[in-house]
Amino acid sequence: LPYSNFHTEARKRLKEEDIVAVIASGRPFQSFAIGHKLKKEFDVLWIPDYRDEWNTHQNIGDQNFIERKIQRLMRKSELKWTSNADFFLTVSDTWVDSISAFIKKDGKAVYNGYVELKEPKSSAEPSKKLIITYAGTLYPTQNLSLFLGACISILSKKELDFEVRFIGANVIPEEELKIRQRIKGHESNFVFYDRMPKEELHQFMTETDVLYLTGFENIKGWYPVKLFEYYAEGKPLLLCPSDNDVMESFIRKTNIGHIANSEKECEEIILSLINQKMTGQKLKYERNTEYGQTFNREYQTSNLAKLIHEKL
Repeated sequence: LPYSNFHTEARKRLKEEDIVAVIASGRPFQSFAIGHKLKKEFDVLWIPDYRDEWNTHQNIGDQNFIERKIQRLMRKSELKWTSNADFFLTVSDTWVDSISAFIKKDGKAVYNGYVELKEPKSSAEPSKKLIITYAGTLYPTQNLSLFLGACISILSKKELDFEVRFIGANVIPEEELKIRQRIKGHESNFVFYDRMPKEELHQFMTETDVLYLTGFENIKGWYPVKLFEYYAEGKPLLLCPSDNDVMESFIRKTNIGHIANSEKECEEIILSLINQKMTGQKLKYERNTEYGQTFNREYQTSNLAKLIHEKL
């Protein structure tokens, strides 16, 4: 294993210190092998922490002969390395059920959550144009066609002043290229930025009116970290298309934005937001902070501590 030094260091600490639990976080899932070994040698709780699904992943897709063979080996590895686990963690209740059915262990959900952010100071004059921002990597399983189609439809009909910003879309160049090909003729209304440090991004968000989010095809139960990062920014969200699942539920329960499942719906929402901005109305909403607070990382860490305490 390329992580064998983790095993060496962990053994040393377990011998010298009063440690009651070992949590190995995957990916990389090979780190589960270390937890498995440590459990056999020491009297500690062994807790695999699935940040993603492994062999129960919903979007594995078609595989050739070699890939299927590797998949069988990985299934054996997952079952072996979790066989002596006390329980497991993951980031979604849906994934708790699927992983538990496979490895035959109890599991608990501890969500990724968000960190409270301080309002950054901005010396810039507020823009009169509506600014919609997508921040982060774009993946092939994300469908931007409805959103881009709505934007182009608006730009084709009226002289309306709004801008769409993509931050970090070039991480997977093919995905950025798809956008650039789709927006030909309207390039001046779309701006692309490289990835930026979190503090710089947080400052950048002061100019943003709406944060764009899209569901992932054929994947259920997934709360992307971006959902919580957007929530922490305090800006309205636009989910298009919806995942028809946990992302939509979070947005509705926290009352933090809009959901569109067609180009027409998306266009109507954007036009409404442009009108609000042009007439000087605030785009913020009365959030359900009581529900939202349960996804605060401090709250989630408290849940984790309780789970460990219950098992000791």
